Amino acid sequence: MAKQAVLACGVVDDLWGQVLIDHLEGRSAQYRLVFDSGYEVVFDAAEHFSPYFQPHELEALSFAHGRILDIGPGAGRHMLWALSKGFRPTGVDRSPLAVEACRRRGCEDVTCADILNVELPPAHFDSVLLMGNNMGLAGSVDGTAHLLRIAFEAAAPGAWLIGSFVAMDHVPDGERPERGVVARHRIAYRSQVGPLFDWTFFSTEQLVSLAREQGWQIRRVLSGTDIQSYLIAAKPLQGIEALLGLPERELDCDLWEGVLSRAWLGEVADLEIEGFGSPPRDLVDVDAVLGPGVSDAETAALSRLRGRVLELGCGAGAALSFLTDRGCSVIGLDSSDLAVGAAHMRGISRARRADWLDSLPDDGPFAGFVLLHSRAALAGDLPGVRLLLERLHSTGTPDAVLVMSYEISGVSFPGLARYVHEGRAGPWWYFAQFETDEAVSDLMERAGWRCVELLNTGPTGRIAIARRAVHAGLPVPGMGE
Repeated sequence: MAKQAVLACGVVDDLWGQVLIDHLEGRSAQYRLVFDSGYEVVFDAAEHFSPYFQPHELEALSFAHGRILDIGPGAGRHMLWALSKGFRPTGVDRSPLAVEACRRRGCEDVTCADILNVELPPAHFDSVLLMGNNMGLAGSVDGTAHLLRIAFEAAAPGAWLIGSFVAMDHVPDGERPERGVVARHRIAYRSQVGPLFDWTFFSTEQLVSLAREQGWQIRRVLSGTDIQSYLIAAKPLQGIEALLGLPERELDCDLWEGVLSRAWLGEVADLEIEGFGSPPRDLVDVDAVLGPGVSDAETAALSRLRGRVLELGCGAGAALSFLTDRGCSVIGLDSSDLAVGAAHMRGISRARRADWLDSLPDDGPFAGFVLLHSRAALAGDLPGVRLLLERLHSTGTPDAVLVMSYEISGVSFPGLARYVHEGRAGPWWYFAQFETDEAVSDLMERAGWRCVELLNTGPTGRIAIARRAVHAGLPVPGMGE
C-alpha cells in the first residue's frame, strides 16, 4: 500500500486515491460513503474503471470534443474515452494517488491541484467535464458558483459544459433548501477513514439557475434510468469567428429566405456555408428545397409509405407531390414562407408554414413520416434528434414507417454553421452529426424505431427506413435557452 499522510485521529488524507490504486493493482477495493447521519452506501472501485457508459451518459458525452478539461477525473475513465475519440483531455484532481492512477492508465496530461485555486489558461478549452456527480464537489452554493465561473473563464467561445448531478427534484418545493442540500460525509475503506468533506445536491431548477448566473446558456438536461442527470450548457458564441479564423461579416437574419427567393426567380444564388464540423450537403443545396422531383433513392424509400404521411422540412413539396400521386394523404411542414409558397404555387395545398422542431400537428395519428435532405440534423444535437423521433413515435400508428436521411461524419458532437452569401452571413445554428450507421440505428431504437433497411445515396449519405417499435426509450427533456 502506498505511503499515506495520516491526519489527527488516524484519518488518512488520500484514502480515495488509495482505493483507486488498490483496484488498479488487482486488490479488491470496496469502500463506503459514511454520512454524518449514519447512513452508509457501499461502492466497488471497479465502477470507476469501467469502459461502459449508460446511454444517457453517452448522449451527454456526445457534446464533448477537442481540448477537454476534465475536473475531478478520478481514475481517468472519461479521459480514456476522450483519448479513444482522438480528443485532447486535460485532468485536474486534488488527489495525488488519483493523478497517479490516471497516468499509469495512459492519461498523461493530469495536474494534481484544487480546481478552485488552480490557474487555467483563459478561453482555451472546447469542452468542460464535471462527471460522477462532480457538479456538487465544491461543497456549497457559493463554491459551486465559483466552480462554474472558473469553468466558464477557461472555456473557449461556444464551448460545452457537461456536468453530472443527482437531482433533488423529488423533494417538495416547500421543503427544498434554497441553497441546496449539503451532505457531509467521508470515505471508509477497510479499517481506515478519510477526512470529512461536503458535497452539494441541487434540484434541476436550482442548478440551471446557478449556471445561467455564471454566463452559461442551457442547452439540455438529460436523465435516464440511474440517479445521474446531466446538465448541458454552452458558452456564448461571442468571439467564435476569431477562434475559427473567420472574418467578421454583416449579419442578415433573412439571408436564407433571400437566397431562396432569388433561386425561385431563376437567378444564380451561390450559397456558401462556414463554421465548425461537417454540415450535410443537403443543408446547403437550394435545389434540394426548391427542386420539383425526387431522386431514385428517395423514390425507393418513399414507395414504402402508405396512408396518412407527415413530412418535416417539406421544402417546395417534391416528396409531397410524389406521395400524393401514390394515393397518400399528406401534410408537409416547413419553416420557410417562400418554400411553402412555392409548394402552393405548384398546387400542393397541404404544405404548411410551421416551426416543426417545436411542435407537431395534432391531427394524427400518421402511418408514415418523412425527414429527407438531412432535416433531422436540424434538431441540433443527438439528444435533440432522439427527442424528435420520440415525438414522431408518439403520434404514429402501431405500424408506422419512418423515412429519414442523414450523412455519416465520423463524429458525434454538434456542428456549428452559418450561411454566407455575397459577404453577408446568416445567424449561427447547430446541427447534429452522426458518427456511424450503428450509432444512428441505436439512437433510432432508443426512440422507438427499428431500422429495417438502409439505402446508400453516396459515400456518406444514407436513407434509413424504420418501423415503429412497441416501446420508445426514455424521453430527453429539452431546455432551450
